[in-house]
Amino acid sequence: MQNINSDAIFKNRQIMNIHMARENNDMLNIHIDGRMIYSSGIGRCLREIIKEIIIIDKNVKIDIYGRKADYHRYLQEYSINQHEIIFRENNSPIYSFREQIAGSINNLKKNKNDVFYYPHYNLPYLIQENSVFTIHDFIQFKFPEYFGTNKVKIARLILNNAVKKSKKIIVVSKSTAEDFYSYFPGHIDKVEIIYNAVSKDFRPLSDEEKELFIEKYKPGKYIMFVGNNKPHKNIAGLVKSFADIKKEFADFKLLIISKDFKLEDISIEEKIKDDITIIDSVSDDELVYYYNCASILVLPSFYEGFGLPVIEAMACGCPVVASNVSSMPELCGEAAILIDPYDADSITGGISSLLGNKGLRERFINKGYEQVKSFKWEITARNYVKVFRNIK
Repeated sequence: MQNINSDAIFKNRQIMNIHMARENNDMLNIHIDGRMIYSSGIGRCLREIIKEIIIIDKNVKIDIYGRKADYHRYLQEYSINQHEIIFRENNSPIYSFREQIAGSINNLKKNKNDVFYYPHYNLPYLIQENSVFTIHDFIQFKFPEYFGTNKVKIARLILNNAVKKSKKIIVVSKSTAEDFYSYFPGHIDKVEIIYNAVSKDFRPLSDEEKELFIEKYKPGKYIMFVGNNKPHKNIAGLVKSFADIKKEFADFKLLIISKDFKLEDISIEEKIKDDITIIDSVSDDELVYYYNCASILVLPSFYEGFGLPVIEAMACGCPVVASNVSSMPELCGEAAILIDPYDADSITGGISSLLGNKGLRERFINKGYEQVKSFKWEITARNYVKVFRNIK
């Protein structure tokens, strides 16, 4: 019997589909800047969107620019065939001079039928007309004191160039759109609001799965935070409120999942140090377990362009306490306790109300399940493709 090479068959079918699509003028060639594919929130969004685009539209050819190791890791983790994404090496550092030059040269080699997508606003200076990028937040401009004058000036120059020269600009929430309108009122017609979403991997686990996790890691009862170690995330405010929480709920601990965060960086009561656990990073699979076994997720940020942990927690059946500013009310609806992030008593009160009332917790868990039904990556990816096709 003749051996069948499944990869060769797949590749031949893909080539046939490409030729047929081109004959029908329906082929979409998307060039994607993938250097941030394993950064935090932006990377998660990019990974999910690419995967869904491959599934929903067979008349799409994707070229991804980035690091070879990231490319192979992505194919393996998301079970994507190597023929579905063409890899182009680009090792330029983010926000670098080399990024601006190398990106500009690469883009000049493409043709008018291609679409260029950047998951962040760090577009090269010379870009094709058919360029699209996503703005996830305006944190550098709303809180410039966190970044320093020079970094903010450079970021503003890059963003101004991207806004002026790109064809379309995607923002991830109505709140982010309002921020955009305040900074760039003359480019409102370029904006498309497309929500981020939550992966199907974030789901309620069975009691048996949770018991195995608890038996292995012995986390005890804990309140949870997930996010970057940046001042606007307000980790210090959460720790301060946790000290008050301990007075009423002595058996609870605080789990902080945040890269490079150290308790030494903030003011903290010595007596609660042993009740705070810090994890630098976890895999997506581990994060699902941490959400499922947590009593509450708390996101007391001063600002969020979107805030993925909120809907990830809801999808796992973890009740949420979140800030009442920026995009949080928009994402949470009535499915979370909203607090004033600038008021420690408000944060403490929100947490206490859920820890001390099992019935209230259950109601918010059920509301969370309903709320996240609106946030699906398939919907997000379809909206992205719609934007790409409309400018081709």
